[in-house]
Formats: sequence, structure tokens, C-alpha cells
Amino acid sequence: MTEPAFALTRPTLVVTHGGPIAALLGLRDGLPVSEWPKHVPPYGTMVAV
Repeated sequence: MTEPAFALTRPTLVVTHGGPIAALLGLRDGLPVSEWPKHVPPYGTMVAV
């Protein structure tokens, strides 16, 4: 088995805009790319991934 390119081993805080967050959530949930924009969080919210 190949190790992932990156792995978070402890809590990490990342400040970013909605696009990367939507992509991470979409990848995590196995969604097609066309559904990722639905997961852009509202302005000012915090998302735990």
C-alpha cells in the first residue's frame, strides 16, 4: 500500500476561501467535481475537515 502524498497527524488550522474547502469536502465524500460548488461554505463559517 502506498502512503498518501500528505497526511495530517495532528489538528491543523488552515485559512482559505470556499473553493479549496469545497474541493476537499467533495474529494473526501467521493463526489463528482460538478457537485463540489454546492459545498462552498457560507462566508465567515469554520469547517472541520
